[in-house]
Amino acid sequence: ALYRNFLHSQNISKATINTASADTFYLWRKGSKDLFWNTVTATDFETEAKNALIKTLSEYSTGNVNSLVSGYLSHLRRFRLFLA
Repeated sequence: ALYRNFLHSQNISKATINTASADTFYLWRKGSKDLFWNTVTATDFETEAKNALIKTLSEYSTGNVNSLVSGYLSHLRRFRLFLA
């Protein structure tokens, strides 16, 4: 709920907020809460996040993983901004 409030404060459309809310926590839902937090707080965030997303999306998604990674990564970056 706090993250959704943050997204609202960024003047993001409701549809984008709904997508961001789901996509941000993809690693949590499909992997684990530890995978999510270890990825989000990683020192080498960009590399760790990309690798975790590629692995998880490859396992659970039927879409083109390479085209999906950047969107999910963008949502994780925004969540890190929220945490900061």
